[in-house]
Amino acid sequence: IELTTSIVGLIDGSAKQLETIAKEDEERNFEKAIELVSDGLDTNRDARDKATALAQDLEIMANNLAGISPTAVQRSATYAIGAQVLLISHLIAYNDFYSQLLEALRAKFLGAQVDLKIKDLVLKISGEIEIINKLNTQFTTSISQFDGYFK
Repeated sequence: IELTTSIVGLIDGSAKQLETIAKEDEERNFEKAIELVSDGLDTNRDARDKATALAQDLEIMANNLAGISPTAVQRSATYAIGAQVLLISHLIAYNDFYSQLLEALRAKFLGAQVDLKIKDLVLKISGEIEIINKLNTQFTTSISQFDGYFK
C-alpha cells in the first residue's frame, strides 16, 4: 500500500505542478516554467522507479497466491494484484504522456516551434490520472478485505 500511495501522491502533485507551469506560462515567466518542467521530469522518473519496485512486489504476491486460503481471501488478493497491474499499465501511459508534455513545454519556453498539441496531452494525462486513482481505490478496497480476514 505504501508504494501505491506514494505513486498516487506523486501523480497528484504533478497534476498540481502542471497548473503552476500553465500559470507561469500565462505570466510569461518562462525561466520559472522551465525550472518547474525540469522538476516535473525528476518527479516523473521517481514515479517510474516506484512503479518498478511495485511490479517486483506484485511478482512476489502473485507467486504466493496459491498458498492463500480460504478461497475468498485468495480472491481478494487476486483482485488487489489485478488492480495494481492495471495501475502500472496506466502509469506507464501517464509517464509517457507527461514526458512528452514536459519536453514540449521545455521546447516552447526555449523558443522552439512545438508540433505536439499541448491541450491534447493534458487531457490524456488527466484521463490517466482519473483511471489511476480509481484503480488505487479498487486496490485499497481489495487489500482491506484481504487484511480483514486476518484480524
